[in-house]
Amino acid sequence: MKTKESIKQEIDNLSEEQFQLVADFIEFIKFRTQKIDTIPQKRLSEFYGVLKATKPYPGKEEIRTIVGESLAQGIINEQ
Repeated sequence: MKTKESIKQEIDNLSEEQFQLVADFIEFIKFRTQKIDTIPQKRLSEFYGVLKATKPYPGKEEIRTIVGESLAQGIINEQ
């Protein structure tokens, strides 16, 4: 195992490109070891009504009609 002093000496002898790689690796290690706050799990149903609807939901059948027409128009435009 290397000591801090021996590692510092090796860093002093690196080329600029090698030094940048070491610096990037140090940042990576810091990122990987940082404590990340976890978000408590919630049920999807707990989010119901949180966001204001911009327009009312038209219903499943209306959505199917809209999607079908959109897909058909896409096929027609490809030809």
